[in-house]
Amino acid sequence: FGVVTAEEAVKLREICGKTPILANYVSPDKIETAVENDINIGLSNASQLEKILSLASRNCDKPNSNCQAFEHGIKCSIAVDSGMHRLGFDLQDVDRVCKTLKSAGIEPVAIYSHFGDHYECQKERFERACRAARAYFPHIKRHIASSHQLGDESVRYDLVRVGLSAYMSAVTVKSQVIATRQVDVEEYVGYGDYKTESRTNIAVFFGGYADGIDREKFRYVFCRGKRYEVIGVCMDTFIVDAQDDMLRIGEEVTLVDENTLEDQAKTMQTIPYTLLTCWRGRIDKIYV
Repeated sequence: FGVVTAEEAVKLREICGKTPILANYVSPDKIETAVENDINIGLSNASQLEKILSLASRNCDKPNSNCQAFEHGIKCSIAVDSGMHRLGFDLQDVDRVCKTLKSAGIEPVAIYSHFGDHYECQKERFERACRAARAYFPHIKRHIASSHQLGDESVRYDLVRVGLSAYMSAVTVKSQVIATRQVDVEEYVGYGDYKTESRTNIAVFFGGYADGIDREKFRYVFCRGKRYEVIGVCMDTFIVDAQDDMLRIGEEVTLVDENTLEDQAKTMQTIPYTLLTCWRGRIDKIYV
């Protein structure tokens, strides 16, 4: 499994047994916790490396020392900045990092990076880093590809980190009608300056910008096989122009699913990731 932080990794460890877990960024003050929980640490900077070396050199024979930290050994993966400039060691530092880990008796699990949108130059840089690492650790695993590169065999290497593809057909976000009414022409609805152009039916749904529904950008929902315009979003509710339809209290509306995701994201001038990860607040998450 792959997560971002040590906190997430520890929670996951409690439910997934001995399954390997990579935490992409573990702050130096959380590294010991990660080691104690057999977490593979994404090693991307000198501060982390210093902390790992300190743990590795700890003398477990000393009174009150925490030998539990070494029950599973120290697991880490070397993150490399291949050109996206987000996280990772510079290419010229890879040899030094590998030499340092080797001297400390630590064998990294993997070397990895992450592609931006233009990855041909990144591929060449990553392969240089891999060659440097395999000079010290011949069996080190390599991974850089995400969902976007699944079709490119040349960058699959030893592992692929599946991201967006894991969400595409797995997430549906729904709400339900909590109120309906008919509104006359030229009536203001919700906050702001929205005014009806004709007599129409509106429906009020639970969920607002406290729950991840963007007030300025969330424009449509889907119900009865139709697309209805969102004409107002509040802290706790949003309002839909149902036109000639009088929706029923309790009737479900779909905000996002695999059939509407791309269209909704395009309408909001954003990317699918935003819609798949923005949900928070009082939303019930049901796993089936």
